[in-house]
Amino acid sequence: MESKDLTDIYSAISIILVFITIILDLIIRETQIFDQKKKPDSSKATEITLYNRERIRLLFKIASVFLFYLFTFYLLLPNSIKIFNVSTISFWEFDLLSTFYLFINISLLVFIYIIIVNFIKIYRKR
Repeated sequence: MESKDLTDIYSAISIILVFITIILDLIIRETQIFDQKKKPDSSKATEITLYNRERIRLLFKIASVFLFYLFTFYLLLPNSIKIFNVSTISFWEFDLLSTFYLFINISLLVFIYIIIVNFIKIYRKR
């Protein structure tokens, strides 16, 4: 893959990832706040309804960010596999753009894992 192509892809994807990572950070904070809440007593029907609505709303937010990260990972995967197959592992003489490209794709996997963990945490909180 040409260096110019990787530079263009890297520039475009980095801008998108900055914004979605900020959104992910906000959702993680919201998840932590919700996780600290206690479920209302069963005698308080309106509070339970509000609690469940907030939980469902948060699950949809987490799922939407998950889908975006998964889609981005999927788009970058073919080029990552090409880079991985063509490149040689070297600690001193390596292609910087290709290495960054692989790091971005690996970090997307880490973010996907974090999102899944938070989704499961909120989903189980009934």
